[in-house]
Amino acid sequence: APGLRGLWHYLGRAGTFLLDTWRLIAMRRDPSTRLKTPLGLEKRVAWAEPLPLGRAKAIGRELGCSLNDVLLGCVAGGLRQELERYGDATEGLEVRAAVPYNMRPLNQFERLGNEFGLVYLPLPAGIADPEERVREVCRRMQALKGSMQPAVSWFTLKLLGWLPGSLERVFLNYFSARASAVMTNVPGPQQPIVLDGCEIETPLFWVPRSGDLGLGISIFSYDGQVHFGVVTDARQLPEPERLIEAFVAEFAELDSRFPEVESGEDKRLSA
Repeated sequence: APGLRGLWHYLGRAGTFLLDTWRLIAMRRDPSTRLKTPLGLEKRVAWAEPLPLGRAKAIGRELGCSLNDVLLGCVAGGLRQELERYGDATEGLEVRAAVPYNMRPLNQFERLGNEFGLVYLPLPAGIADPEERVREVCRRMQALKGSMQPAVSWFTLKLLGWLPGSLERVFLNYFSARASAVMTNVPGPQQPIVLDGCEIETPLFWVPRSGDLGLGISIFSYDGQVHFGVVTDARQLPEPERLIEAFVAEFAELDSRFPEVESGEDKRLSA
């Protein structure tokens, strides 16, 4: 009966919600790497020369993955390079990134206020091969698509807002200890934006962090190009430009493996 099917559907969703709540609470702390060094006061920023969006999409098609998977695979490889430079062991390493997830319906985008949950994405920094790393990111993203983790974290964030400040900080530090970075990947307009008669050529941006998270990685696609921005705590990563260079090098390696793939664009990454 339709009513019975609806009941089973809601019971299944409720069970998934409770299971993902338990998984979030029971999640282990992120590994002790350079990224878990206690924070200082000084912050530093860096940004990359834009990468060709068409090439990233074409590489994703060849690997059977999405554009997002390709970019996150490059991020994981860049983190691997940077942590190895500081002497951290990377074999089998996973570095979790807290990724904001929009909970606002598309038909209500004009409303003010924050309405987002979080997804804890384990980046496979322990995988050396770029292609294998991208495919592993793809597999993990597919596993997260059926998760209710964004809804659980959204509900938790709402609840924390009603708690006293001291108690709120305890929970905030608890959940920030489960990740080593905050990361956003936002699709932007693919036509140039004009502001007061001036065309915007290159956007610069850095995601805010909270708790004990010192690393913020921002990815933004605009006008056929992909832009990377990084903000770091100076105690953890005093040279964020090195991390940017590692991201670009990972992308260049993937780009070189598929020289015959057509992207439909003239823009190519120069290694």
